Amino acid sequence: MENFNITYNGKNFTSEVDLKKQLVVDSITQSFSEHPQYHKTNILTSSVYRILFSIFIEEKKLIFLDAPTGTGKSIIGYMIHYCYFCINIKLKDLNNDSSIITETTTYTLTSSKILQEQLENDFNNFNMLDHFTMLKGQANYECTKGTKENNTYTAYPDRSCKGMKKDQLENLDCFNTCGYIQKRMQASMAPSA
Repeated sequence: MENFNITYNGKNFTSEVDLKKQLVVDSITQSFSEHPQYHKTNILTSSVYRILFSIFIEEKKLIFLDAPTGTGKSIIGYMIHYCYFCINIKLKDLNNDSSIITETTTYTLTSSKILQEQLENDFNNFNMLDHFTMLKGQANYECTKGTKENNTYTAYPDRSCKGMKKDQLENLDCFNTCGYIQKRMQASMAPSA
């Protein structure tokens, strides 16, 4: 068994599990402190703690959250993203370990346009739009080139460039202004989408 001895916030930890539990608690506290608009409820706090515990202590790779409407799943998702990043930064610093990945990417998927609009409203109401890039389904974007050429609205799925390879698309005049392509690239580079 390996010797473990790290001092964090003036306290000596001889167990990696105990250190990680403390980092989970501290990250949740920090998230509430930096986001006072969140309503600190028992279900929110316990859900975030349990998920982070599953990730960092139990080393689970896949976690599902199923909860009724109004329980704060949007906020839980964002807090997991935020806390995961904070914990990894601290672990990297404490362990002097450059192999710990601190770039965190999360994706939130919805099953319908109504739920996506609700999520967008939640992000707006809780000032989280700076942290997320919203990518909607292709049908929600116009092919402006097609609309201009056909003199009628053309949805992105009905575009004339459908089926072209990426290098061919990049050579089109409309590539840099295509709403869907630009939003998709933005979402793929964002820490959370």
